[in-house]
Amino acid sequence: MNFPASHLDLSTPAIRQWEQMPPDEKRTWSSFLGLKPLKEDSLHLFGQYRHDYGYRLNNNEVAGVVFCAIIELLRYNREHRMRRAFFGNSGGLDSATICALLSKAEQLSRDLGIDFDVVSYGLPISSNPDHNMRAQETARTFGIRHLTVDELDQVLEGLTRSLSPLADHFSFNEEERRRGIGNVKARVRMIVNFFGTTQPG
Repeated sequence: MNFPASHLDLSTPAIRQWEQMPPDEKRTWSSFLGLKPLKEDSLHLFGQYRHDYGYRLNNNEVAGVVFCAIIELLRYNREHRMRRAFFGNSGGLDSATICALLSKAEQLSRDLGIDFDVVSYGLPISSNPDHNMRAQETARTFGIRHLTVDELDQVLEGLTRSLSPLADHFSFNEEERRRGIGNVKARVRMIVNFFGTTQPG
């Protein structure tokens, strides 16, 4: 697709670029970003997500938010010489949102001649196997490479055994044990992400 990449300035904050952009260029970016206008009569489709906040973004404002998120990501990467981003992908809504944003950032960086690679991690730990399959499918849909890190169950089991005497010492009830192990599980996944930062960039 032909988009106004020549007008991008990664040394200028994205919000300033968006505010100064003519309407036809904003529409071109909306199309490049794959954003479809949300019509008032379509809002009933999201009835279960209704809230009481006193605001709602219009289509142009949504496009501005997405544009700024992607451009600021590329600005950060360039400033800090980052060549790769990776994230834990559960196959849920948050992961799908990250996939969508990072896939556009990766595509745009390629078009601009910037070296930027995105990797989706499947990090199953005592998880429903369908979740990682959904994560793979989500990454594939957005054209992002997906890697599954296996055998993390054994890591959690070992940590649970090691921490059990500590939980006994502090007289944790069942809910406190469950919540504590849930926190450990999240940190094990974070450790995998930290491992990837070993290489510069």
